[in-house]
Amino acid sequence: MPNFISGTITVILSLVDKHYSKIFHKIFNIRQKSDYKEFVELSAEDATEFVNLASESLSGIKNFLQKL
Repeated sequence: MPNFISGTITVILSLVDKHYSKIFHKIFNIRQKSDYKEFVELSAEDATEFVNLASESLSGIKNFLQKL
């Protein structure tokens, strides 16, 4: 039985590729910074990277769900 902790993202690595776990954590951490600091500045390159990572993750999730 997986252990879910309130307020965190838990990924079951046997079901989801470890690569996507790293992406989720990276995106989650930048979101946390922007939520709890007065001002977080991202460059256009950073924003583009996060959009690309989110798009890649979405494709991975779709592939994962199709295999179920």
